[in-house]
Amino acid sequence: MEPNVIAILGAGAWGTALGYCFASAGYKVRLWCYESEVATQITQYKTNTYYLPGITLPETLNATFNMSEVLNDVSYVVEAIPVSYMRSVLTKALPYVSEKQTWIVTSKGIEANTLLFPCDIVRSVLGYTISVGCVSGPSLASELVLRVPTALAIAHDNSDIRNKIHDLMSISWIRIIPSADLVGVQVCGALKNVYTIILGLLQGGNYGFNAQAYLFIKICKELESICAAVGGLESTVYSVAGIGDILVSSYGPSSKNKALGYALATGQSLDDFYRLGSVYPEGVNTARTIGALALKYGAHWPIATRLVYVLDKKLTIADYVRELLT
Repeated sequence: MEPNVIAILGAGAWGTALGYCFASAGYKVRLWCYESEVATQITQYKTNTYYLPGITLPETLNATFNMSEVLNDVSYVVEAIPVSYMRSVLTKALPYVSEKQTWIVTSKGIEANTLLFPCDIVRSVLGYTISVGCVSGPSLASELVLRVPTALAIAHDNSDIRNKIHDLMSISWIRIIPSADLVGVQVCGALKNVYTIILGLLQGGNYGFNAQAYLFIKICKELESICAAVGGLESTVYSVAGIGDILVSSYGPSSKNKALGYALATGQSLDDFYRLGSVYPEGVNTARTIGALALKYGAHWPIATRLVYVLDKKLTIADYVRELLT
C-alpha cells in the first residue's frame, strides 16, 4: 500500500477542495470523477471550472474516471459522493477495494430506501469488516481552498485509527477534532441540511433574528432527541459537527440548502428552483426520509418531519412557521 497517496471518490466542489488540501500538504491525490471531461480538465489544466472555478490545483492532484486506477494500492480512501449516488458508486468500486484500506466518509444524509447513514451504506456494500470513519463540520469548499482556518470533526469507532486519520488530515489551516461518536456526527451532518432549509425559509420570509434565534434553540433540542434515539450522544449537537455546521450553512454565503429555503419563502416552487439551474440540495432527500426514521423509532420530531409538507405544497410556509414558533 502507498502511504503517501490519497484516493478521493467524487470531484464536486467538496471532493476537489479536499484534494487541493491533501495535495498542498504533500500527498499525491487520485481523484475519481463521474464525468470524463472533468477528469481531463483537472489532470491537464489543473482546474475544475465545473464545480470549483477560479482555483489552480496542485500538480500532484490528478483525476480519472477509471476506478481501478484510483483505488489501486492506496491506504486511505475519501468518499465525497451525494448520498443518493453512494450505493451505485461503491458498487463500482467494490472489485478494487482492499480490507487494508481505511475509508473516510464525508457525505451527509440518509439513504431513502434503507434509512442508513453514510458509513453504514459503505459497510453494506463493501463489507462489515471494512474500516470506516467520517469527517464533518463547518467547512465551505470555497474557504477551504483559500486556506481559511477550518475545524472539522473526525469520528471513528477505533481510537488508534481515529488518531491516524487525525494526523493524516491535520493540515496547517485545518484543525481536526477527534470524536468517538460516529453515529452522532453523521446524524448532525444529515439533519444540518434539513434545518438549513428551514432557517432559509425564515430568512427569505423576513421573520427577523428574534424568531430565528428562538427556532435555533428548538432545533438544537430536537437534534438532541434524534441523536439519542439513533444511538448517538446529545453532546455532539453542541460541537463543530452540530451547531457549528448548522451555523455556517444557515448564515454563510453559499449553502444550496439555505438558497432553497430562501427561494421558497420568496415565492418560488421546488420545480422553479431546479428549472433555474440550481444544484439539487441534499436536504430535500433527507427531509423526505426523516419522517420514516421518526416512525421507526416512535419519535416526534415536528420541525424536521413537517418540512416535506411545505416542499410538496401541502402546508403553507406561513402555517409551518406559525407551528415552528408556537
